[in-house]
Amino acid sequence: MTFSEDNHPWLAAMQEPGPRQVLLEANPHMRGFADALGAHRFRLLPHPFTIAADDHARLADAARVLVRAQTTILRHLLATLTRENLHAMFGLPASAVIDWAELAAEERIIARLDVLPTTEGYRFCEMNIDSSISGFEIHDCVDVLCARLGWSLLEGTASPQRDIAALIGRIARDRASERVVICDWDSRVGIGYFGFDLLRGHIVDAVPELDVQLVHHGDYRAEWLREGDRTLVYRGFMHADVDDPAFVERLVGSGATVVNLFDSEIRTHKAWFAMFWDERYRRLLDPATLETIGTFVPRTVRMTPGNQADLIARREELVFKLARSSGGRNVVVGREHTAAEITARLRGTGPLDWVAQRFVETSKVVLARDIGSEPRPHHVVLGIYLVDGAASGLLLRASETSTVVNVSGTAAAGWVVPATAAARQRHLDELRALGAATPVGGRR
Repeated sequence: MTFSEDNHPWLAAMQEPGPRQVLLEANPHMRGFADALGAHRFRLLPHPFTIAADDHARLADAARVLVRAQTTILRHLLATLTRENLHAMFGLPASAVIDWAELAAEERIIARLDVLPTTEGYRFCEMNIDSSISGFEIHDCVDVLCARLGWSLLEGTASPQRDIAALIGRIARDRASERVVICDWDSRVGIGYFGFDLLRGHIVDAVPELDVQLVHHGDYRAEWLREGDRTLVYRGFMHADVDDPAFVERLVGSGATVVNLFDSEIRTHKAWFAMFWDERYRRLLDPATLETIGTFVPRTVRMTPGNQADLIARREELVFKLARSSGGRNVVVGREHTAAEITARLRGTGPLDWVAQRFVETSKVVLARDIGSEPRPHHVVLGIYLVDGAASGLLLRASETSTVVNVSGTAAAGWVVPATAAARQRHLDELRALGAATPVGGRR
């Protein structure tokens, strides 16, 4: 059963008069919550979704296997290549400060693995491993919706931000830290998307005994640099944001514990799925891991001068991705472009900067972007979060027009709750009861 088929009864129930009425009443509160946090450009879907608990568990297990396979290969690379070789292999400038010990470990990993709900089952399309990833704020938005309704949908479910806060608490205790500083970059102020205000609140709840600060890099205090051994820093900015590398050097030089340094730029590189299919690295992996890769990872190759022409000729069956990019930028669906257009996109970078991945047909989901609007087919991408190995629910991004689904474009975002069939029915019955208790045009 596809994700679309699995959600069909749920989506139909969201259009019933009772549930539609209570969702209509609660949505402005969810929207206002996001707007108050500065995320006015973030498009929110009007209700949550569900996924079978067994499917979520299988995706979580597969995600852990892929991270473990990546770590196995990284340890081999660290043992056989110089650090300069690794910088070059992953296209990183010398200014990218890397914690080589952390790169060889599986600890302190904060990840979102993006998942395509295809007609063949679930398939991963890329790995985003970095402390600056986002999207988990949608869980908090849905929590506001449920609290307004008195709907118990999220009770007992995992939250990626709570998992991050728990991780920060463990690191702070291990390092005897006295403060936690969430540090973003000045250029991220007022851009219309979520910052780290919500995460700060979760960390305060997890470690109330610590001083927890949220700052942009220009406001990072001199005394924190002097007391680096007592300071735990959560990095909220990307390497691409850094226009003052001297600040990063001062931060690292202070002795502060930073979660994470730019070793995550290596882990989030899009060449990894090609490496999982490369015989040079497959020999390092056990049969069970190779089976997981064969089931969940579309065949991917790194482009070279020798295979570029053939790959472009087979563009109808491929997706081309710039290996160091984010936010859905520089993802080219081959069937939507001519050979000349794809060649032009490659110009100025070089083949080795790109990967080509087998295109998989996704199962569109018929959903309404707003309460009361006509449901229409949407392209959907899911994202499962792994925080220090703990998995939580899924981010859902949906676009009516684009196969490259990106919330910084026209897509909208929602949250997907893992649930058994019995739990799903219980949640629907509860929402219908809430709708029955709400007069049309009035409040309970």
